[in-house]
Amino acid sequence: MQQLIRRGVPLREIAPTQSVGGRARKESLIDTVCYTGGAALSSQLKVFNDFGAFANVPATSGISKTEGRDTNLTGNGGIGLPSGHAFEWYQWRHAVLTYGTNRGTTANYVVDEEIHRFLMLLHCQFKFQQTVHIIAPGHELPQGTGPAWGSVAATGTNATPVTYKALGPNGIPDRKGKVITIGNDPISIEQLQNFGVINFVQQGAFSPTVDLFSQHILDGVLTRALV
Repeated sequence: MQQLIRRGVPLREIAPTQSVGGRARKESLIDTVCYTGGAALSSQLKVFNDFGAFANVPATSGISKTEGRDTNLTGNGGIGLPSGHAFEWYQWRHAVLTYGTNRGTTANYVVDEEIHRFLMLLHCQFKFQQTVHIIAPGHELPQGTGPAWGSVAATGTNATPVTYKALGPNGIPDRKGKVITIGNDPISIEQLQNFGVINFVQQGAFSPTVDLFSQHILDGVLTRALV
């Protein structure tokens, strides 16, 4: 060190590494994958893997993965939670969406049955790295999104309104999910921790007539760094 000073090389002060503060908020982790209409179901699709684009290109014109609607995270590469984030996970929900398709019209009256079949054929795994942490059949994860009432066609010519969402207090749809806490303690997910949800579907069982968008919602407390 003294030798460097004698040669005229100035000393530079380097600030020590400091932790970055963040503000917690009640916000879910959300990500969505697409099963293309008219094509055989993919046997495996990883959710929370690429927040910029769908793995399968939707057949529905003009539909692309959109931040805020399909995901609330950014980045790609399968690293899980981005840098500067932390999450306390309490419950797990799942929704099957049909962007651009009116499920109540006569022409598409079969779509609700296709969604039902999809959920019966689906099981989901939550993994930390390569370790399976939770396995859940698709029908075990409450839909928890959408309106409280829907309309499906009982036949090709007669649409019969049916209730397909449970109502909670004050007539609001019940959005409770699968509770994954132990002793009320949530599962902690740290920044850059490699995690993911993998959809497994019995391949070749049927080909949906429209795009099915499988959206996973991990409810909890999200902390984003304040920088």
